[in-house]
Amino acid sequence: MPSTRLGLIGGVLAPPIVVLAFLIGLAQHPELDPATDTISKLSARGVSDPWAMSTGFAIYGLLIIGFAHGLRSVTNRRHDAARIALAAHGALMICAAIFRDDLVEWGWTTFIGALHDISGGMAFTALLFAMVLTALAAAPEETGRRRLGLAYAGLFLAAGLGFLATPHWYPGYSERVFVVVGIVWVQWVTVSTLVRSMRQNPHAHTRTPIQ
Repeated sequence: MPSTRLGLIGGVLAPPIVVLAFLIGLAQHPELDPATDTISKLSARGVSDPWAMSTGFAIYGLLIIGFAHGLRSVTNRRHDAARIALAAHGALMICAAIFRDDLVEWGWTTFIGALHDISGGMAFTALLFAMVLTALAAAPEETGRRRLGLAYAGLFLAAGLGFLATPHWYPGYSERVFVVVGIVWVQWVTVSTLVRSMRQNPHAHTRTPIQ
């Protein structure tokens, strides 16, 4: 269906769009230190021109929700839980765009800033669940794919714990590593799913698992 194909294409575009928003935000705010400032500081309340990063977060979230919806037509029921986790990830990224961060070194000073940090934390937790559930949904004969998916989820978890363990005066680099690991997985899943859907017979009504 056209809506399914558009949703899958949108998912493929989501990571490049949020990366582009990040690069624009960096160009707009050269005063921010990549060692001490997290990505959210590019859209924090109190900075000038915060809209590139905020818009990037929001568009990314919307496209991921559209991608999760498109998955219904190209995956079997084993992937339903992973699809829901992906949609939750997208919705929580939109919340992180709406509730902007506080311009402080670490943590928050306002209720809105707290909501931003909570939304962001929950968004990446949902992404971790999506990774694990996608791996577990692999067909019984795809043991290698399942093990690789679980190993990558473990890498993502380790990167996240590394970010949380980083001293509060220089969390920037460890957060970027954590985010890159997550974005790479999203890009792989979206591209591989779109390619598989394009190889299917457009008139077929069967549902096949993500490769």
